[in-house]
Amino acid sequence: MAALRSALANRDLARLLGAFAASALGTWGFMIVLSLYAYAQGGAGAVGVAVLVRMAPSAIAAPYGAMLADRYSRKRVLAGGGLARALLTGAAAVAVASGAPFALVLALAALTNIAGVAHKPAQAALIPQLSRSPLELAAANVCWSTIDSVAFVAGSLLVGILAAIAGLEVAFGALALAFLAAAVLAGTLPDDHPPPPLETRATTELTLGFRTVQAHPELRLLVGIFTADAFVQSMMDVLIVVAALDLLDIGQSGVGWLNACWGLGGIAGAAVATAMLGRGRLAWGLFAGCVLAGLPFALIGVTAATVPAVIFMLVVGIGYALSEIASLTLTQRLAAGDVLGRVYGVEETLYVAATALGGLVGALLVGPLGVRWAIVVTGIVLPVLAVALRARLSEFEAGAEVREESFGLLRGLALFSSLPVAMIENLALRAQLGRFAAGTEIIVQGDESHGFYVIEDGTVEVYIDGALRREEGAGEYFGEIALLRGGPRTATVRAVTPVTALALAREDFLDSIGAHARSTRAAEAVVVERLAAV
Repeated sequence: MAALRSALANRDLARLLGAFAASALGTWGFMIVLSLYAYAQGGAGAVGVAVLVRMAPSAIAAPYGAMLADRYSRKRVLAGGGLARALLTGAAAVAVASGAPFALVLALAALTNIAGVAHKPAQAALIPQLSRSPLELAAANVCWSTIDSVAFVAGSLLVGILAAIAGLEVAFGALALAFLAAAVLAGTLPDDHPPPPLETRATTELTLGFRTVQAHPELRLLVGIFTADAFVQSMMDVLIVVAALDLLDIGQSGVGWLNACWGLGGIAGAAVATAMLGRGRLAWGLFAGCVLAGLPFALIGVTAATVPAVIFMLVVGIGYALSEIASLTLTQRLAAGDVLGRVYGVEETLYVAATALGGLVGALLVGPLGVRWAIVVTGIVLPVLAVALRARLSEFEAGAEVREESFGLLRGLALFSSLPVAMIENLALRAQLGRFAAGTEIIVQGDESHGFYVIEDGTVEVYIDGALRREEGAGEYFGEIALLRGGPRTATVRAVTPVTALALAREDFLDSIGAHARSTRAAEAVVVERLAAV
């Protein structure tokens, strides 16, 4: 609870999560109301077609949306996408009310989805930027998942109630207002200015997220699990509709109730995830989440009874919350900040493609297997995958707790700001905290260079050839020139007041600077600037 309070006490994070709450309400509600509309038009097959048409174009648009999230103000990307979705969903409400062709409603649904492809990449990239510590980052992701689950519940109930008492067109109209609220809230976020791209060619920059994932085995594994998760979830989305209407015989409102149970389970799962993340059990959360998301769903097909189905859907929600929070946090820890939007965009691209294909496969399984066996087969996919990958997942477990002051100090340096969160955490763990009395010469000109220093508290003076060149205080650093250029120290640094400083070993500093092109360029710029001032 302390972690969650910390995240929500951050006003910028709170506004970002508020915008997501409205967006998620609209997104989940739109998925459900479109499924109900499609089923009324042509049964289970039409539901599968609706999922395919709604999601497939977004798979093509997702890389472009992710690039927008890294190239332009993420605040404006969120606000613009929310406004576009509000207008398109309102148009869908008018089309349904006027009895427009099924194809027109599907086209509007596809455009609505395309307008939202940049939302999650922009949000995923903004959360680490706005978070003040690793704990706050993890807590924000828990809030993200919790809000998603609450929105799922609210969207399910809203659509179920409106469909029953006012009709589907009113439900579409209500969701348009939710998207409008998301746009308004996003507009209250602070202005952000992403750094200029390192790539100059549009095609090269567009594929940067895919190349980043391809180059890192850990990211490839996470993206693979995420894709399988999305594929199975889409199958479940279709089969829940069929199960409620054909297997359990609980009607259209029953679809909303089963989805609401899924969302309520997600809220409970977020509480479990908070405890696991606080103990660094990311891999265990991902493994347990996959198992719990699948097996209970399979049991719905085995029991074919309403009360057990309600309980099983609650457990499915717990499982998906665990896997989603662990996967998101691991991705944010492993990907560099300036490409994180595009890395998440890779996941979104594959999510859209897997969702489109999964919905179609789920609908097609009903014919040859029947409703019950289609549900059983769908439910066992993720548990089998989790067992097969358990050994590799264990490599993701987090290490010792990071000192937040050290993490914040290192992350605030331009030299390290583009590095992945996990790398900065590792640097913070390796850094030695040194305390120097006033008058101490921390480094001496001409001596061999061994470390890089970041001042946490106090003031130092920098002397070159006996002449005072400058003073440095908290948040500034020294010792980088000799490490980067080789050779002896180029200056003497003396403590004016008692000084507390972080010291990074030569190898740790050079490895981190060389890990990212933007860090390398920033370091070279500092060296050139300081040598020119001599």
